[in-house]
Amino acid sequence: MKKFTIIYKKRPSRLNALIPAALILLLAFSGCVDNPTELEDYDPEPILTAFLFNGEPFGEIYLERVAPLYGYYQPEDHGIEGADIIIFKSDPPRDTVEFAYSGNGGIYLPILTGTILDTVQGKTNYRIEATTLQEEFLWAETVVPDTFTLDISPYTLVNDTIPIPLNWSAPEINLDWTGADSAGGYIFNSTCLTPIDSLQWLDPDYDDDEIDEEPYRLWQDIYIESARSSVIPWFFYEFVGWHKIEFQAASMDYVEYLSSIIYAPPEGFNQQYNVQGGLGIFSGFSSHSFYLYMQRFEYP
Repeated sequence: MKKFTIIYKKRPSRLNALIPAALILLLAFSGCVDNPTELEDYDPEPILTAFLFNGEPFGEIYLERVAPLYGYYQPEDHGIEGADIIIFKSDPPRDTVEFAYSGNGGIYLPILTGTILDTVQGKTNYRIEATTLQEEFLWAETVVPDTFTLDISPYTLVNDTIPIPLNWSAPEINLDWTGADSAGGYIFNSTCLTPIDSLQWLDPDYDDDEIDEEPYRLWQDIYIESARSSVIPWFFYEFVGWHKIEFQAASMDYVEYLSSIIYAPPEGFNQQYNVQGGLGIFSGFSSHSFYLYMQRFEYP
């Protein structure tokens, strides 16, 4: 599969963290070549973003409007308040989780009951519905992938950590996994956890003072549903320090969404959203994670 580097958060958390510039540019300039003032009449669409993780409690939901092209983006300036949001199983029994506005930045939090209903279940079809005060109705459905196993060789994990420091001369990490029912594909994330102001290159010939303020600290890869193994090449790692590795079975809607961003044609973006009535993505995941430490490589 094609490898690529991008600068968004390692774990899906909100749409604006993934594609703010691309989305804004796409919406701002579509159909506006002959009449630039059309931007002034644009009614910003709502964006609904929610992710479900197998075996974990329901988490926060984000509901906001497309930000204008100009100015500095502040989430609290574009959040949608007062909406009614629920998530429920598409098949009976339709167990329902309600969400309440947090009072900040379009973030909605689940109203938990302290029962098994608070936990996301694998191999389950969920539907989200959101109604705004302006009577806009957004909805989407997704299937949360089932659990799966992940084997890591030639290393042995201790408390979800490879216990020895690694460098570019160490044996590469082999991943082998079983298939997860209802998965549309698999997402590999490797994130450097070192604070930006403390980053050091793994290559001693590089100048640490030349690290950008917003460096590429995340490697991602997408694997098709039928894939069952891979090797993590060392060029995924550029910096000294701890890294978190996440391997996620993702629902098909997220695989299509992420692929539409990464493999966008040169002529422009065409994001594949699954939210109806607006923009956004509602997807499910089943995850494994572990940690490793990369030390600087010393040439002989």
